[in-house]
Amino acid sequence: FLSTPIVSNGNALSFKFFSNASNNGTWSATLEPDPCFTQNPGVSLACGETQEIGGTYGASDYYATTYSCSDPNARMLINLFSLPNDGSNDYVEVYDGDLATGSRMGRFHGDENTVLYASSNTLTVLFRSNATNNGSWGASVSAVCPEVIASPADIACGASYVINETNAEYANLQYTRQVFRAADANARLVFDFTAMPDDGDNDKVLVYDGEGATATLR
Repeated sequence: FLSTPIVSNGNALSFKFFSNASNNGTWSATLEPDPCFTQNPGVSLACGETQEIGGTYGASDYYATTYSCSDPNARMLINLFSLPNDGSNDYVEVYDGDLATGSRMGRFHGDENTVLYASSNTLTVLFRSNATNNGSWGASVSAVCPEVIASPADIACGASYVINETNAEYANLQYTRQVFRAADANARLVFDFTAMPDDGDNDKVLVYDGEGATATLR
């Protein structure tokens, strides 16, 4: 038997049963909806704004809150600095986006203090405690908007522009945005890396074809 129940990530669960050509037997299981959580009103943060969340909780608390920023270029950041400490019974889940379409970034409890960046301007936090314990937890959610770095007004045909020419090290939690444009409307820009961030998927450069809301990720 499984030592712990199987819990679906959404509101549906499917199963298949197979038996071989030689044996008969029986099997059984129970299936019941998990207690429904409370969806709190969404919270909108301005660029650079931070909100402390969490606090004391009681038994069987189960709720979710979605945080967002009106700036489409913003990314939401959560700093989980104090987590429930009752094994896996009480926990915080963080979703990249909303609960309906976002992916779960992780389930956290105990001493797993961490900082997470959403990939967009929306992030959801779900908290759950079991039926027997009280406690407290704490985190902060911030709307981080990119620092716009001045770029050449127009790049002439045949010219070359070096990005980060000094090869200076970048800081922690840095988020910048630059737009480059050729002077000739018929020109195409060629972007060629000479050095890449070397920290797995944690630090990255995203290149978009175009500018503004219509730009597509390459």
